[in-house]
Amino acid sequence: MFGSPSIQANRLWPLIRGKLAYLVPEKIPEALVNLYDEYSREAFDKYYLTVAREIAGFCPNGRILDIGCGPGYLPIQVARLSENTFIEGLDLSPKMVRLAANNAVKYAVEKRVKFRVGDANGLDCRDEDYDMVVSTGVLHSLRDPVQFLNECFRVLKPGREAWIYDPAKITSGTRSLSKAGHWAKIALYLGMMLFAKVFRKGNLSEWDLIDIIKRSRFSEYSISVCGDIRLKLRKRQ
Repeated sequence: MFGSPSIQANRLWPLIRGKLAYLVPEKIPEALVNLYDEYSREAFDKYYLTVAREIAGFCPNGRILDIGCGPGYLPIQVARLSENTFIEGLDLSPKMVRLAANNAVKYAVEKRVKFRVGDANGLDCRDEDYDMVVSTGVLHSLRDPVQFLNECFRVLKPGREAWIYDPAKITSGTRSLSKAGHWAKIALYLGMMLFAKVFRKGNLSEWDLIDIIKRSRFSEYSISVCGDIRLKLRKRQ
């Protein structure tokens, strides 16, 4: 009458998974910011430089918004490549924003790169204010990726594009983490990543992405999945 235990478990698991997913933070915890910065710094002249060249080539001037900017290395690289671009970076972590601002000063681009605390699910930005929106390594961690894409759509100028990068691996994690030497923090970080992978969709398939996009306000898009995820979404004129 009530079904077998296995059938009941199959029905309950999605509900349990959905509830537990909200225990996973959408931002890097403050205690792990410095560790994340060290990890990201190794990618500065590798992954971030490659992505920055693509962005600067596509949008050589105007205003760019980077959502989930972390320590700010992508906006900094874009600013170094394009003198006619102003980049604004948003992150949920106040400590990460302070670190990004210090990094901008370190690389002498603080006049064209600004950072502030902001939430990807509800951007404190005016409508149609940016020539381009970018985001790296954020999509997989979001509880509501459709809302995130709708916010990208809202703040984009007509005819402009949002580029969403979600790298599966941007550098040698083992070498970077072992250099850090903070084993308790490393264990916590890896534990959080495992928890997120189990209780959220840690690996988005191309079909997952299509479903997310189709439920958003975007209708023009391209998807590349080769080692990392790359979405290019265009807001119609």
